[in-house]
Amino acid sequence: MRKIFLSCLLIFALIFSCGAAKKSDDRKRMGIFISNFTEIGLMNFDLENKISDDGVLHLGDPDNMHELIRFGIAHNIINNKKLIGKCKRKGCEFGPDTLSKEAVASSVKKYFDLPVKHKSIKDPNDYPPFTDFDGKLYHFDKSEWGTDTVYYADVQRVEQNEKILTMSGELYDFNNPSDRPATFTAQAKPYTWNKKDTWAILSLNVEWK
Repeated sequence: MRKIFLSCLLIFALIFSCGAAKKSDDRKRMGIFISNFTEIGLMNFDLENKISDDGVLHLGDPDNMHELIRFGIAHNIINNKKLIGKCKRKGCEFGPDTLSKEAVASSVKKYFDLPVKHKSIKDPNDYPPFTDFDGKLYHFDKSEWGTDTVYYADVQRVEQNEKILTMSGELYDFNNPSDRPATFTAQAKPYTWNKKDTWAILSLNVEWK
């Protein structure tokens, strides 16, 4: 009887341990997911289609399409370096680097579940200032892209209902993980991408300490 009792305790301990490990792995995956936005400095946004001056970037507003394009380019510069091509234009006035419209659209669809209306970004007040779209390729200078500090996400709490996942935690400096200057709350929806279960972002709010 004692052996049976001990065996049951061992089974329960293994089940609890596996459950805890899975939760930890899930939070790590979620942290990587959120870091795709924070590493390029894309914070405080949602997908609503409205114009307001509330400090939130509304990516559902067609006037903010350039921000989705910027995400698609920046994401590939960091995470898909092999997709960055070399400009073959004479003079390459917008920079030596190129990226296909398919790569931009694929990244935006994967992380936002939104379509892209391709266009050039030529507002001199924007950063990076110029990105030219020739109908097939985006032309730019990748050395102009990036942030002074790269922040990653540490997901510490997760709440989920049938349709929305809410993740919260802290942002940390990639080069100094003990430096955690901000907290965040993000919402995403369960999503299937290329036959894999993942999430599509709905909103991200960052508060600096």
